[in-house]
Amino acid sequence: MSQRRCCCNPDGGDCYCFCFETTAKHVQGNNLQCEAIPCDIEAGEPCGTLRSWSVANSYTGSFGEVTGQQQFVTYSSTTDPCKCAGQACVYSYSVTPTTFTRDVCFNLRGASWPLPQTSTSGEITVSIVANNVACPGTVWCGCCGTGRAVVRIEFEDYIPSIMVNGQCGEVEAYNIIVFSDKYLWGTRYELEYCWHYGASNPDPCTLTLVRIGAYGTNAVQSSGIQAYTSDYCDCNNGDESHPTAPTAGKSACAPFTSGDALLLYQLAGSPPLTLTCSKCPCPEE
Repeated sequence: MSQRRCCCNPDGGDCYCFCFETTAKHVQGNNLQCEAIPCDIEAGEPCGTLRSWSVANSYTGSFGEVTGQQQFVTYSSTTDPCKCAGQACVYSYSVTPTTFTRDVCFNLRGASWPLPQTSTSGEITVSIVANNVACPGTVWCGCCGTGRAVVRIEFEDYIPSIMVNGQCGEVEAYNIIVFSDKYLWGTRYELEYCWHYGASNPDPCTLTLVRIGAYGTNAVQSSGIQAYTSDYCDCNNGDESHPTAPTAGKSACAPFTSGDALLLYQLAGSPPLTLTCSKCPCPEE
C-alpha cells in the first residue's frame, strides 16, 4: 500500500493518512443438520401407497467462526407418476476458506465526503457515518460531541457456490443469491472508529475503535418433498421441523475484553484498537 498515493490531495498540502489491514474470519449463526423422514401416503388407485418425505431441520453450536459441517436435503428425479421422488438424499459440506484479508489506506481532511482511499484487496470501503453527534451518543458507542466523527471501515467476502457429490448425484450447494450469482457463504464486518478532529485537538492523528459489528450466514433450511411436487406427496407435516434461525449477526461497543465484544474482536482478526496517521506532503510530480 502506497502512503504517498494515499496522502496526495488534489489541492496539495499536508494530510492525515491512515492505513488498515486485518485477516477476518467467516461467521456463522449455527451448524444446520437435516434429517429426511419417510412417510407412506395412501393415494388410492392406480398408485396405492406412495413413499414421500418430510425434513427435520435442527441447529447445533453457536454464533462464531465458521466450523464443522452444514447439511441440506435434495431429491432425485423420477418419471414414475406413482412416486414422489426417486429418493431423498442428505448432503454435507464444509465452508472454506474460513478467513479473508482486507486492507485500505484512506485520507481524512475534516469530516468531508467522499474519502480518498485505495486498497490492494478490494471489497472494503471507508466512510464517515456520523459527525458532531449530541452526547451521550449511545448509538455510536459514545463517540459524540463537537468536532468528533465516526469513521466506518466496512468489508466483506463472498464464497462462490460449490458442487457436492452424494447419493442423488452432483448438486450445487448455495445459501445466498445476489441477482443471478449464487454464493455458498458471505460475511460482512463494520468497524467504527472515533476521530477527534475539532479545534480542541491540534493534532487529529489518531482513530480509536469504538464498535464492531459482524454479520455472517445461516445455511438455508430444507423442506419435504411436498414443496417440489403436487399436494398428494404431502406428509401432512407430521415430522416437518423448521426452527427459528439463530442470529447470524452481532455488534458490541468497546472495551473488547469479554463476552460478545471479545468474540467479535477475535472474529474481526484482532484489528488495531487505534490507528495512527502518517503525515506527509503531496508529492510534486
